Amino acid sequence: MDVAELAARWAALNPELADRLSRAVVLIEPSTMARDVYYVRGAETPHTVVVDRTAKASTCTCADHKYRGVRCKHRLAVALSEVAKRKVKKAA
Repeated sequence: MDVAELAARWAALNPELADRLSRAVVLIEPSTMARDVYYVRGAETPHTVVVDRTAKASTCTCADHKYRGVRCKHRLAVALSEVAKRKVKKAA
């Protein structure tokens, strides 16, 4: 299952996130990842998403996350990427 298919499944389960998920699919690039820190493209500048695996949470430097407290497309992009990678490892 690729990231786009995974995003479509998540959107079916969470219709309120459908728009953000469709935008999240194109944001993350594997070459921009370090362990638990992702650099995700933004409209004007890249954003940093830090994953806290112990707390099963993440934070982002974008305004949507910092000031509005919503699930931003950058965090969704990282989550999609992480789940897709796990699915590929399981299939191998």
